[in-house]
Amino acid sequence: MDNVIKIKPKCYFACPLGVDIPEFTSSIARGDFSDAIATIREQNPFPGIIGRICPAYCEDACIREQTDEPVAIRQLERFCADYELQHFGFPQWKLTKDTPKNKSIAVIGSGPAGLTCSYYLLKKGYDVDIYEKSYRPGGTLSIIIPRFELPQEILFGEIQILTKLGGNFIPNCTVGKDIQLTELNRKYDALFIAIGAGKSDELHIPGKNLDGVFTTFDFLENFSRNNLDIKIGGSTKALVFGGNNESVASARILRRLGAEVHLFLPDEMQYFDETKIQMARQENIIVKQSIIPTAVFGEKNRVFSVRCLKVERSSENGKTKIVPIENSDFDEDCDIAIFSVRRYPDIDSLGESIKNFNISRSNTFIVDENMQTNIYGVFAGGEAVNGMSNPFLSVVDGKRAASAIDKFLAGNITVRDEQKETPKEFEEIVIERNNIAEVPRNRTKILAPDQRDSNFREVEISFDEKIAIAEAERCIFDRFHTEK
Repeated sequence: MDNVIKIKPKCYFACPLGVDIPEFTSSIARGDFSDAIATIREQNPFPGIIGRICPAYCEDACIREQTDEPVAIRQLERFCADYELQHFGFPQWKLTKDTPKNKSIAVIGSGPAGLTCSYYLLKKGYDVDIYEKSYRPGGTLSIIIPRFELPQEILFGEIQILTKLGGNFIPNCTVGKDIQLTELNRKYDALFIAIGAGKSDELHIPGKNLDGVFTTFDFLENFSRNNLDIKIGGSTKALVFGGNNESVASARILRRLGAEVHLFLPDEMQYFDETKIQMARQENIIVKQSIIPTAVFGEKNRVFSVRCLKVERSSENGKTKIVPIENSDFDEDCDIAIFSVRRYPDIDSLGESIKNFNISRSNTFIVDENMQTNIYGVFAGGEAVNGMSNPFLSVVDGKRAASAIDKFLAGNITVRDEQKETPKEFEEIVIERNNIAEVPRNRTKILAPDQRDSNFREVEISFDEKIAIAEAERCIFDRFHTEK
Protein backbone atom coordinates (compact mmCIF):
# COMPACT_ATOMS: atom_id res chain seq x y z
CA MET A 1 0.00 0.00 0.00
CA ASP A 2 3.01 2.30 0.40
CA ASN A 3 3.09 2.54 -3.37
CA VAL A 4 -0.49 3.87 -3.45
CA ILE A 5 -1.40 7.46 -2.66
CA LYS A 6 -4.72 9.28 -2.47
CA ILE A 7 -4.73 12.75 -3.92
CA LYS A 8 -6.86 15.87 -3.96
CA PRO A 9 -5.68 19.28 -5.16
CA LYS A 10 -4.39 20.56 -1.82
CA CYS A 11 -3.08 23.63 -3.63
CA TYR A 12 -6.64 24.87 -4.13
CA PHE A 13 -7.48 24.57 -0.45
CA ALA A 14 -4.16 26.16 0.58
CA CYS A 15 -4.73 29.34 -1.43
CA PRO A 16 -6.17 32.04 0.90
CA LEU A 17 -7.73 33.81 -2.10
CA GLY A 18 -9.47 30.66 -3.33
CA VAL A 19 -7.94 30.68 -6.81
CA ASP A 20 -8.88 27.56 -8.79
CA ILE A 21 -5.31 26.46 -9.32
CA PRO A 22 -6.08 23.08 -10.95
CA GLU A 23 -8.31 24.81 -13.48
CA PHE A 24 -5.89 27.53 -14.54
CA THR A 25 -2.87 25.21 -14.70
CA SER A 26 -4.93 22.85 -16.83
CA SER A 27 -5.75 25.73 -19.18
CA ILE A 28 -2.07 26.62 -19.46
CA ALA A 29 -1.17 23.01 -20.21
CA ARG A 30 -3.68 23.15 -23.12
CA GLY A 31 -2.17 26.43 -24.31
CA ASP A 32 -5.37 28.35 -23.48
CA PHE A 33 -3.76 31.29 -21.70
CA SER A 34 -6.82 33.55 -22.00
CA ASP A 35 -8.94 31.02 -20.15
CA ALA A 36 -6.21 30.65 -17.52
CA ILE A 37 -6.04 34.37 -16.74
CA ALA A 38 -9.84 34.59 -16.66
CA THR A 39 -9.92 31.77 -14.10
CA ILE A 40 -7.31 33.51 -11.95
CA ARG A 41 -9.17 36.82 -12.03
CA GLU A 42 -12.33 35.19 -10.68
CA GLN A 43 -10.64 35.22 -7.27
CA ASN A 44 -7.56 37.41 -7.72
CA PRO A 45 -7.96 40.83 -9.36
CA PHE A 46 -4.21 41.55 -9.47
CA PRO A 47 -2.43 38.52 -10.98
CA GLY A 48 0.57 40.52 -12.18
CA ILE A 49 1.17 41.87 -8.68
CA ILE A 50 0.31 38.72 -6.73
CA GLY A 51 2.28 36.60 -9.19
CA ARG A 52 5.35 38.50 -8.01
CA ILE A 53 4.79 38.90 -4.25
CA CYS A 54 2.77 35.83 -3.24
CA PRO A 55 4.45 33.56 -0.63
CA ALA A 56 3.00 30.59 -2.58
CA TYR A 57 1.37 28.59 0.19
CA CYS A 58 -0.12 26.54 -2.64
CA GLU A 59 3.31 25.25 -3.59
CA ASP A 60 3.92 24.04 -0.03
CA ALA A 61 0.77 21.93 -0.42
CA CYS A 62 1.51 20.70 -3.96
CA ILE A 63 1.11 16.93 -4.40
CA ARG A 64 4.16 16.75 -6.65
CA GLU A 65 6.41 17.68 -3.75
CA GLN A 66 6.00 14.07 -2.61
CA THR A 67 7.76 13.02 -5.81
CA ASP A 68 10.27 15.75 -6.64
CA GLU A 69 9.47 19.47 -6.43
CA PRO A 70 6.20 21.44 -6.41
CA VAL A 71 4.77 22.97 -9.54
CA ALA A 72 5.88 26.61 -9.95
CA ILE A 73 2.35 27.92 -9.43
CA ARG A 74 3.28 31.50 -8.57
CA GLN A 75 5.42 31.84 -11.70
CA LEU A 76 2.59 30.37 -13.81
CA GLU A 77 0.17 32.95 -12.44
CA ARG A 78 2.64 35.70 -13.24
CA PHE A 79 3.19 34.25 -16.72
CA CYS A 80 -0.51 34.56 -17.51
CA ALA A 81 -0.57 38.24 -16.58
CA ASP A 82 2.66 39.00 -18.44
CA TYR A 83 1.52 37.07 -21.54
CA GLU A 84 -1.66 39.12 -21.64
CA LEU A 85 0.26 42.40 -21.50
CA GLN A 86 2.73 41.28 -24.16
CA HIS A 87 0.00 40.23 -26.60
CA PHE A 88 -2.75 42.76 -25.94
CA GLY A 89 -0.91 45.71 -24.40
CA PHE A 90 -3.28 45.93 -21.45
CA PRO A 91 -5.22 43.57 -19.14
CA GLN A 92 -8.37 42.03 -20.60
CA TRP A 93 -10.61 43.05 -17.74
CA LYS A 94 -14.25 42.09 -17.37
CA LEU A 95 -15.88 45.33 -16.24
CA THR A 96 -19.29 43.86 -15.45
CA LYS A 97 -20.74 44.80 -12.06
CA ASP A 98 -23.74 43.83 -9.99
CA THR A 99 -26.83 46.03 -10.00
CA PRO A 100 -26.05 49.38 -8.28
CA LYS A 101 -26.69 49.19 -4.55
CA ASN A 102 -27.06 52.97 -4.13
CA LYS A 103 -24.81 52.80 -1.08
CA SER A 104 -21.34 54.23 -0.65
CA ILE A 105 -18.21 53.20 1.21
CA ALA A 106 -15.12 55.20 2.10
CA VAL A 107 -11.86 53.25 1.99
CA ILE A 108 -9.04 54.93 3.90
CA GLY A 109 -5.72 53.92 2.39
CA SER A 110 -4.88 52.53 -1.05
CA GLY A 111 -2.40 49.83 -0.12
CA PRO A 112 -3.00 46.13 -0.78
CA ALA A 113 -5.93 45.80 1.66
CA GLY A 114 -7.65 49.01 0.55
CA LEU A 115 -7.23 48.31 -3.15
CA THR A 116 -8.56 44.76 -2.91
CA CYS A 117 -11.51 45.71 -0.72
CA SER A 118 -12.37 48.55 -3.12
CA TYR A 119 -12.27 46.21 -6.13
CA TYR A 120 -14.72 43.71 -4.69
CA LEU A 121 -17.08 46.39 -3.37
CA LEU A 122 -17.13 48.03 -6.80
CA LYS A 123 -17.87 44.68 -8.43
CA LYS A 124 -20.77 44.22 -6.01
CA GLY A 125 -22.30 47.51 -7.19
CA TYR A 126 -21.28 49.92 -4.43
CA ASP A 127 -19.92 53.43 -4.86
CA VAL A 128 -16.40 53.60 -3.46
CA ASP A 129 -14.23 56.60 -2.61
CA ILE A 130 -10.60 55.82 -1.80
CA TYR A 131 -8.79 58.35 0.39
CA GLU A 132 -5.01 58.34 0.03
CA LYS A 133 -2.60 60.65 1.86
CA SER A 134 0.03 60.29 -0.89
CA TYR A 135 -0.15 61.64 -4.42
CA ARG A 136 -0.51 58.12 -5.81
CA PRO A 137 -2.07 54.79 -4.80
CA GLY A 138 -0.22 51.62 -3.89
CA GLY A 139 0.73 51.97 -0.22
CA THR A 140 3.35 49.46 0.86
CA LEU A 141 3.24 47.84 -2.59
CA SER A 142 4.89 50.98 -3.97
CA ILE A 143 7.25 51.43 -1.00
CA ILE A 144 8.69 48.24 0.49
CA ILE A 145 8.75 46.18 -2.72
CA PRO A 146 11.51 47.53 -4.97
CA ARG A 147 10.94 48.17 -8.67
CA PHE A 148 13.29 45.36 -9.66
CA GLU A 149 10.84 42.94 -7.98
CA LEU A 150 7.55 44.69 -8.81
CA PRO A 151 7.86 47.07 -11.78
CA GLN A 152 5.80 50.23 -11.42
CA GLU A 153 4.12 49.71 -14.77
CA ILE A 154 2.74 46.40 -13.47
CA LEU A 155 1.62 47.87 -10.15
CA PHE A 156 -0.03 51.01 -11.45
CA GLY A 157 -1.29 49.27 -14.56
CA GLU A 158 -3.29 46.72 -12.59
CA ILE A 159 -4.56 49.33 -10.12
CA GLN A 160 -6.30 51.07 -13.04
CA ILE A 161 -9.04 48.44 -12.88
CA LEU A 162 -10.52 50.37 -9.94
CA THR A 163 -11.05 53.56 -11.93
CA LYS A 164 -12.37 51.50 -14.86
CA LEU A 165 -14.99 50.12 -12.47
CA GLY A 166 -15.92 53.60 -11.26
CA GLY A 167 -13.76 53.87 -8.15
CA ASN A 168 -12.92 57.42 -7.10
CA PHE A 169 -9.37 58.05 -5.88
CA ILE A 170 -8.93 61.07 -3.63
CA PRO A 171 -5.15 61.64 -3.43
CA ASN A 172 -3.21 64.00 -1.16
CA CYS A 173 -5.95 63.72 1.46
CA THR A 174 -4.98 62.80 5.00
CA VAL A 175 -7.93 61.58 7.05
CA GLY A 176 -7.66 63.22 10.45
CA LYS A 177 -6.18 66.38 8.97
CA ASP A 178 -7.90 67.28 5.69
CA ILE A 179 -11.13 65.51 6.62
CA GLN A 180 -12.23 63.91 9.87
CA LEU A 181 -13.31 60.32 10.51
CA THR A 182 -16.52 61.56 12.11
CA GLU A 183 -17.39 63.43 8.92
CA LEU A 184 -16.74 60.34 6.80
CA ASN A 185 -18.84 58.23 9.14
CA ARG A 186 -21.79 60.58 8.63
CA LYS A 187 -21.30 60.77 4.87
CA TYR A 188 -20.91 57.07 4.00
CA ASP A 189 -22.82 53.87 4.72
CA ALA A 190 -19.62 52.12 5.85
CA LEU A 191 -15.91 52.81 6.28
CA PHE A 192 -12.92 50.53 5.79
CA ILE A 193 -9.70 51.63 7.48
CA ALA A 194 -6.67 50.24 5.65
CA ILE A 195 -3.93 52.69 6.59
CA GLY A 196 -1.19 50.05 6.71
CA ALA A 197 1.74 50.12 9.11
CA GLY A 198 3.53 53.23 7.96
CA LYS A 199 5.18 54.41 11.16
CA SER A 200 8.54 53.11 12.36
CA ASP A 201 9.40 52.26 15.93
CA GLU A 202 11.82 54.67 17.51
CA LEU A 203 15.47 53.71 17.21
CA HIS A 204 16.92 52.97 20.63
CA ILE A 205 20.53 53.63 19.83
CA PRO A 206 22.84 56.59 20.61
CA GLY A 207 23.30 58.86 17.58
CA LYS A 208 19.94 57.98 16.03
CA ASN A 209 19.17 61.62 15.11
CA LEU A 210 22.27 62.21 13.01
CA ASP A 211 21.86 63.05 9.35
CA GLY A 212 22.30 59.96 7.18
CA VAL A 213 20.60 57.66 9.72
CA PHE A 214 17.35 56.00 8.56
CA THR A 215 15.00 53.23 9.49
CA THR A 216 14.45 50.81 6.61
CA PHE A 217 10.88 51.97 6.02
CA ASP A 218 11.79 55.66 6.13
CA PHE A 219 14.58 55.08 3.62
CA LEU A 220 12.35 53.05 1.30
CA GLU A 221 9.51 55.55 1.54
CA ASN A 222 11.75 58.53 0.82
CA PHE A 223 13.37 56.72 -2.08
CA SER A 224 10.03 55.68 -3.60
CA ARG A 225 8.74 59.27 -3.31
CA ASN A 226 12.01 60.78 -4.70
CA ASN A 227 12.48 62.59 -1.38
CA LEU A 228 15.94 61.39 -0.37
CA ASP A 229 17.90 64.40 0.89
CA ILE A 230 21.28 62.72 0.54
CA LYS A 231 23.47 62.17 -2.51
CA ILE A 232 24.43 58.56 -3.15
CA GLY A 233 27.15 57.52 -5.58
CA GLY A 234 30.35 55.59 -6.05
CA SER A 235 32.07 57.19 -3.05
CA THR A 236 29.19 56.43 -0.67
CA LYS A 237 29.55 53.68 1.92
CA ALA A 238 26.27 52.40 3.36
CA LEU A 239 25.63 50.06 6.28
CA VAL A 240 22.31 48.22 6.55
CA PHE A 241 21.43 46.36 9.75
CA GLY A 242 18.73 43.66 9.69
CA GLY A 243 17.85 40.66 7.56
CA ASN A 244 14.18 41.04 6.73
CA ASN A 245 13.01 41.74 3.18
CA GLU A 246 12.90 45.51 3.73
CA SER A 247 16.53 45.54 4.89
CA VAL A 248 17.66 43.50 1.90
CA ALA A 249 15.61 45.72 -0.44
CA SER A 250 17.29 48.82 1.02
CA ALA A 251 20.74 47.29 0.52
CA ARG A 252 20.03 46.30 -3.08
CA ILE A 253 18.63 49.75 -3.91
CA LEU A 254 21.71 51.45 -2.45
CA ARG A 255 23.95 49.17 -4.51
CA ARG A 256 22.10 50.12 -7.68
CA LEU A 257 22.62 53.77 -6.81
CA GLY A 258 26.37 53.10 -6.79
CA ALA A 259 27.12 52.79 -3.07
CA GLU A 260 29.44 50.30 -1.42
CA VAL A 261 26.99 48.35 0.73
CA HIS A 262 27.50 46.22 3.83
CA LEU A 263 24.50 44.18 5.04
CA PHE A 264 24.73 43.03 8.65
CA LEU A 265 22.49 40.14 9.67
CA PRO A 266 21.83 39.91 13.41
CA ASP A 267 21.82 36.12 13.82
CA GLU A 268 23.13 33.39 11.53
CA MET A 269 20.41 31.00 12.76
CA GLN A 270 17.51 33.41 12.23
CA TYR A 271 15.20 32.87 9.25
CA PHE A 272 15.96 35.02 6.24
CA ASP A 273 14.85 34.79 2.64
CA GLU A 274 17.93 32.98 1.40
CA THR A 275 17.09 33.68 -2.25
CA LYS A 276 17.14 37.43 -1.67
CA ILE A 277 20.32 37.20 0.42
CA GLN A 278 21.97 35.23 -2.38
CA MET A 279 20.93 37.85 -4.93
CA ALA A 280 22.39 40.54 -2.69
CA ARG A 281 25.71 38.70 -2.64
CA GLN A 282 25.60 38.34 -6.43
CA GLU A 283 25.24 42.12 -6.64
CA ASN A 284 28.50 42.59 -4.70
CA ILE A 285 26.82 43.51 -1.42
CA ILE A 286 29.05 42.48 1.46
CA VAL A 287 26.97 40.28 3.79
CA LYS A 288 28.11 39.67 7.36
CA GLN A 289 26.28 37.62 9.98
CA SER A 290 25.83 37.69 13.76
CA ILE A 291 26.56 41.40 14.12
CA ILE A 292 24.41 44.04 15.81
CA PRO A 293 24.81 47.84 16.12
CA THR A 294 25.27 49.50 19.51
CA ALA A 295 25.94 53.18 18.76
CA VAL A 296 26.16 55.71 15.92
CA PHE A 297 28.87 58.37 15.81
CA GLY A 298 28.92 61.57 13.83
CA GLU A 299 30.60 64.87 13.19
CA LYS A 300 28.88 68.17 12.39
CA ASN A 301 25.56 66.38 12.88
CA ARG A 302 26.35 63.77 10.21
CA VAL A 303 26.97 60.05 10.68
CA PHE A 304 30.50 58.81 10.04
CA SER A 305 30.61 55.40 11.79
CA VAL A 306 28.62 52.74 13.62
CA ARG A 307 29.90 50.75 16.57
CA CYS A 308 29.18 47.07 16.01
CA LEU A 309 29.22 44.01 18.25
CA LYS A 310 29.55 40.35 17.34
CA VAL A 311 27.00 38.02 18.89
CA GLU A 312 26.40 34.29 19.22
CA ARG A 313 23.70 31.91 20.36
CA SER A 314 23.83 30.51 23.86
CA SER A 315 21.65 27.81 25.42
CA GLU A 316 20.84 27.81 29.10
CA ASN A 317 18.16 25.77 30.88
CA GLY A 318 16.74 24.72 27.53
CA LYS A 319 16.38 28.30 26.32
CA THR A 320 18.36 29.83 23.48
CA LYS A 321 19.32 33.49 23.53
CA ILE A 322 21.63 35.86 21.71
CA VAL A 323 24.64 36.97 23.75
CA PRO A 324 27.48 39.37 22.91
CA ILE A 325 30.96 38.04 22.32
CA GLU A 326 33.31 39.67 24.77
CA ASN A 327 35.77 42.23 23.37
CA SER A 328 34.37 41.83 19.85
CA ASP A 329 33.17 45.38 19.27
CA PHE A 330 34.50 47.39 16.32
CA ASP A 331 33.71 50.62 14.49
CA GLU A 332 32.61 50.60 10.83
CA ASP A 333 32.87 53.91 9.00
CA CYS A 334 30.00 54.95 6.73
CA ASP A 335 28.09 57.77 5.04
CA ILE A 336 24.65 56.19 5.50
CA ALA A 337 23.36 53.85 8.22
CA ILE A 338 20.00 52.09 7.92
CA PHE A 339 18.39 50.11 10.73
CA SER A 340 15.54 47.61 10.64
CA VAL A 341 12.80 48.31 13.19
CA ARG A 342 9.20 47.27 13.62
CA ARG A 343 6.51 49.14 11.70
CA TYR A 344 3.08 49.86 13.11
CA PRO A 345 -0.05 51.79 12.04
CA ASP A 346 0.05 55.56 12.50
CA ILE A 347 -3.33 55.50 14.22
CA ASP A 348 -2.88 58.89 15.90
CA SER A 349 -2.78 60.52 12.45
CA LEU A 350 -6.49 59.77 12.12
CA GLY A 351 -7.32 62.55 14.55
CA GLU A 352 -9.12 63.05 17.84
CA SER A 353 -11.94 60.60 17.10
CA ILE A 354 -9.45 57.73 17.30
CA LYS A 355 -9.84 57.82 21.10
CA ASN A 356 -13.29 56.23 20.62
CA PHE A 357 -11.82 53.08 19.07
CA ASN A 358 -10.56 49.97 20.83
CA ILE A 359 -6.83 49.86 20.15
CA SER A 360 -4.43 47.03 21.00
CA ARG A 361 -1.15 47.36 22.89
CA SER A 362 0.57 46.97 19.51
CA ASN A 363 -1.23 50.12 18.33
CA THR A 364 -3.50 48.23 15.93
CA PHE A 365 -7.28 48.26 15.58
CA ILE A 366 -9.19 45.59 17.47
CA VAL A 367 -11.90 44.06 15.28
CA ASP A 368 -14.45 41.31 15.70
CA GLU A 369 -14.82 38.17 13.56
CA ASN A 370 -16.61 40.31 10.96
CA MET A 371 -13.65 42.73 10.75
CA GLN A 372 -15.79 45.46 12.32
CA THR A 373 -14.31 47.77 14.94
CA ASN A 374 -16.24 48.73 18.07
CA ILE A 375 -17.64 51.69 16.07
CA TYR A 376 -20.77 50.66 14.17
CA GLY A 377 -20.21 50.49 10.42
CA VAL A 378 -16.44 51.05 10.64
CA PHE A 379 -14.29 48.12 9.53
CA ALA A 380 -10.52 47.72 9.50
CA GLY A 381 -8.03 45.27 8.03
CA GLY A 382 -4.57 44.64 6.65
CA GLU A 383 -1.63 45.95 8.63
CA ALA A 384 -3.96 48.37 10.42
CA VAL A 385 -5.16 45.27 12.31
CA ASN A 386 -2.36 42.73 11.90
CA GLY A 387 0.65 45.00 12.20
CA MET A 388 3.72 44.66 9.97
CA SER A 389 3.14 41.70 7.63
CA ASN A 390 3.47 40.38 4.09
CA PRO A 391 1.48 42.53 1.62
CA PHE A 392 -0.18 39.40 0.24
CA LEU A 393 -1.90 38.81 3.59
CA SER A 394 -3.31 42.34 3.37
CA VAL A 395 -4.76 41.46 -0.04
CA VAL A 396 -6.50 38.49 1.57
CA ASP A 397 -7.81 40.76 4.35
CA GLY A 398 -9.13 43.24 1.80
CA LYS A 399 -11.14 40.52 0.09
CA ARG A 400 -12.58 39.33 3.40
CA ALA A 401 -13.44 42.90 4.37
CA ALA A 402 -15.41 43.48 1.17
CA SER A 403 -17.47 40.37 1.89
CA ALA A 404 -18.02 41.48 5.49
CA ILE A 405 -19.10 44.99 4.50
CA ASP A 406 -21.43 43.64 1.82
CA LYS A 407 -23.13 41.36 4.35
CA PHE A 408 -23.30 44.17 6.91
CA LEU A 409 -25.02 46.52 4.48
CA ALA A 410 -27.40 43.74 3.49
CA GLY A 411 -28.31 43.22 7.15
CA ASN A 412 -26.54 39.86 7.45
CA ILE A 413 -23.88 39.98 10.14
CA THR A 414 -22.78 36.35 9.77
CA VAL A 415 -19.53 36.36 7.84
CA ARG A 416 -17.34 33.57 6.53
CA ASP A 417 -14.31 33.70 4.27
CA GLU A 418 -15.65 34.39 0.80
CA GLN A 419 -13.66 31.66 -0.88
CA LYS A 420 -14.93 29.06 1.63
CA GLU A 421 -18.62 29.70 0.96
CA THR A 422 -19.00 27.51 -2.11
CA PRO A 423 -15.75 25.56 -2.49
CA LYS A 424 -15.38 23.27 -5.43
CA GLU A 425 -15.53 19.58 -4.79
CA PHE A 426 -12.95 17.22 -6.19
CA GLU A 427 -12.99 13.46 -6.37
CA GLU A 428 -10.23 11.81 -4.39
CA ILE A 429 -8.03 9.85 -6.77
CA VAL A 430 -6.06 6.74 -5.90
CA ILE A 431 -2.90 6.31 -7.96
CA GLU A 432 0.29 4.31 -7.81
CA ARG A 433 3.50 6.20 -7.15
CA ASN A 434 5.33 4.40 -9.92
CA ASN A 435 2.88 5.98 -12.37
CA ILE A 436 4.24 9.39 -11.46
CA ALA A 437 7.36 10.20 -13.40
CA GLU A 438 9.88 12.58 -11.94
CA VAL A 439 9.92 15.75 -14.02
CA PRO A 440 12.39 18.48 -13.01
CA ARG A 441 10.87 21.82 -12.06
CA ASN A 442 11.42 24.55 -14.65
CA ARG A 443 13.58 27.26 -13.14
CA THR A 444 12.82 30.93 -13.52
CA LYS A 445 15.55 32.75 -15.40
CA ILE A 446 17.31 35.45 -13.43
CA LEU A 447 18.92 38.58 -14.83
CA ALA A 448 22.70 38.19 -14.73
CA PRO A 449 24.36 40.18 -11.92
CA ASP A 450 26.30 42.41 -14.33
CA GLN A 451 23.00 43.34 -16.02
CA ARG A 452 21.53 44.55 -12.71
CA ASP A 453 24.27 47.08 -12.07
CA SER A 454 23.14 50.73 -11.90
CA ASN A 455 19.60 50.01 -13.08
CA PHE A 456 16.23 48.85 -11.75
CA ARG A 457 15.36 46.24 -14.38
CA GLU A 458 13.24 43.38 -13.10
CA VAL A 459 15.52 40.58 -11.90
CA GLU A 460 13.17 37.62 -12.29
CA ILE A 461 12.30 36.87 -15.91
CA SER A 462 8.86 35.48 -16.77
CA PHE A 463 8.40 32.02 -18.29
CA ASP A 464 7.96 31.87 -22.04
CA GLU A 465 5.01 29.95 -23.53
CA LYS A 466 6.90 26.69 -24.05
CA ILE A 467 8.25 26.58 -20.50
CA ALA A 468 4.89 27.60 -19.00
CA ILE A 469 3.12 24.75 -20.77
CA ALA A 470 5.81 22.28 -19.74
CA GLU A 471 5.60 23.42 -16.11
CA ALA A 472 1.80 23.24 -16.05
CA GLU A 473 1.99 19.71 -17.45
CA ARG A 474 3.90 18.70 -14.30
CA CYS A 475 0.62 18.95 -12.34
CA ILE A 476 -0.19 15.43 -11.18
CA PHE A 477 -3.83 16.15 -10.38
CA ASP A 478 -4.53 17.55 -13.85
CA ARG A 479 -3.29 14.31 -15.34
CA PHE A 480 -5.49 12.03 -13.26
CA HIS A 481 -8.42 14.01 -11.96
CA THR A 482 -12.10 13.71 -12.69
CA GLU A 483 -13.95 16.64 -11.27
CA LYS A 484 -17.31 16.01 -9.61
